[in-house]
Amino acid sequence: MEPQFSFGVIADVQYADNDNCYNFSQTNMRYYRNALPSLRNAVDHWMKDKRNISFVVQLGDVIDGCNTKNGGKAESWRVLSLVMDELDQFPGPVHHLIGNHELYNFTRDELCESKLFSVVNGFMSTQNYNCAREDDSRKKFYYHFSPFEGYRFVIMDSYDVAMLGWGEDCSVTQQSREILTSVNFNKELNSPVGLKGNDRRFVEFNGAIGERQRQWLKEVLQSAENDNEKVMIFGHIPFYPHKKDQMCLLWDYELVLEILHKFSCVVATFAGHLHRTRYTLDANIHHICIPAVVETPPGSDAFGTIDVYANRIILNGHGSVESEEFIYRQNVLAQEVAVGSVATKKELADHSI
Repeated sequence: MEPQFSFGVIADVQYADNDNCYNFSQTNMRYYRNALPSLRNAVDHWMKDKRNISFVVQLGDVIDGCNTKNGGKAESWRVLSLVMDELDQFPGPVHHLIGNHELYNFTRDELCESKLFSVVNGFMSTQNYNCAREDDSRKKFYYHFSPFEGYRFVIMDSYDVAMLGWGEDCSVTQQSREILTSVNFNKELNSPVGLKGNDRRFVEFNGAIGERQRQWLKEVLQSAENDNEKVMIFGHIPFYPHKKDQMCLLWDYELVLEILHKFSCVVATFAGHLHRTRYTLDANIHHICIPAVVETPPGSDAFGTIDVYANRIILNGHGSVESEEFIYRQNVLAQEVAVGSVATKKELADHSI
């Protein structure tokens, strides 16, 4: 049976013209220069795939933060141009999510002027794309679209509340610093030393969906529920605390999960950031993490092609991305999410994330 439609997914390319080296925690090797040919392999595969890949979702961190250290802003723009040249070969839409490494290289205002700002690439006027609109001047990186009748895809901004990208004098930065320092007492805010369980997520390289985006998400999901659509949600930072990986997690993940559990239309979430394969079935929702391109050695790949059927999705993995089938499990009662933290909800409520 042919799928209703298919799309590509890839995460954490993190290309840089940089020698291989270990990650921050000295646990995994990063193959920076190999990331570009690996991305090229993915695009070539999608272009030649007989299933006619409708679009691609790039889950964030498409270039590495070391670029700005290597050569300043000019190097960041040069490297981004090389990566986008590869992605531009794909004839369909490419949806770009914002990760922490984009925000190491660019301000949010600069990203709004780049090809990474997906909503400027003709999506809004041509394919039933709907961006969040508010009265203030902040441009939004979150939006939703319908790739096929009966489906709603939601692109989230994992750093709408964060220390990164807003500028030191911005109220968002100040609010985020208060959130972090109320839980994380380390001088180095990227360090989780002393934090336990899910509190390990309170580090600077994470962020939050935020109150306004959560309200927008509720409205999108309610509309999808009314229209009997199935919803898939995409973010750079995982939405669910996968076992032993609590450090890479949205600051406000509990508040987001409370929303998701209220709507039977949500069938799956996709994220990167963890750099490894992780999967959890939470009530009726499949939470799927895609491994990083940058930690894939030469001779291998890290991308997936997803076939969408009426009752399931099939992830066709390549290289370090594992193949798997995910059956829609609607009408399963939502189960209580373990808190695993003494600070979480009170801190989030106090600072109105």
